[in-house]
Amino acid sequence: MLTVVKAGGALIDEPAGTVGLVAQLRRADEAVVVVHGGGPQLDRAAAAHAVPTRRVAGRRITSPALLQIAVAEWRGRLSVAWVTALQRVGVPSVGLCGVDAGLLQAVQRPPVSIRDDDGQRHTVDFGAVGDLVQVRTQVIDALLAAGLVPVVAPLAQGADGQPLNVNADTVAAALAGALGARQLWLLSSSGLRADPTDAGSVVARTDAAGLDRLEAAGAVSAGMRPKLTAVRRALAAGVPEVHIADGRQPQVAGTLVEGSSQAVPEQGGLVVTTR
Repeated sequence: MLTVVKAGGALIDEPAGTVGLVAQLRRADEAVVVVHGGGPQLDRAAAAHAVPTRRVAGRRITSPALLQIAVAEWRGRLSVAWVTALQRVGVPSVGLCGVDAGLLQAVQRPPVSIRDDDGQRHTVDFGAVGDLVQVRTQVIDALLAAGLVPVVAPLAQGADGQPLNVNADTVAAALAGALGARQLWLLSSSGLRADPTDAGSVVARTDAAGLDRLEAAGAVSAGMRPKLTAVRRALAAGVPEVHIADGRQPQVAGTLVEGSSQAVPEQGGLVVTTR
């Protein structure tokens, strides 16, 4: 059995919930793949270098300068920090990104029409942002076979061999589907709230239809938008359940999103290569 755990970048400052969950899964003889975000670290590093940042509908626009900072922060400092935190609790880990061994193949996203939180549509060029087209699982399979936990930074290999920024939730959903995971955990600072302004309104359990209703009711905005897109992709790829949870506490809790038992697994256009 295998679980994919995605940890938001801010959780490295409070890693107890994430590393505790991974350690618990490992004690139960579960294989685990960790995917980490890095938004706060990239924002801070960009500010330090006077590089502007901008988001539309919760998704970052990645300039060439910002991409270079992302490579240094995510594949460098943040990757080492997560591997160190996991190994402190006895979880042997290896840091990598989607460029390593061609794990994640992507094409640069063309300009797209996006509806922002203000309800208006904008045509947006996201810059050096990739849309995944292929997952090559060989390096993950090899690390898991060696008893290690892969820790994946959200960078993919573009058609020209250069790295591209890919949303970490998207990476986690793609890996969960490609690896046949039994569950996916998306850890950040909260579960899915029926009222985004009310911390006590976390939805305990729902399904794809429930996500649609919550979105129609205005419960989804900003960074939760790409997260729900990732949930739907994981469910469509055959992952039976997805958890959206607060990873800051030793005992993570949040929202369970269940897949339909009638769903037919598919990869949503992704090519999966295992050899």
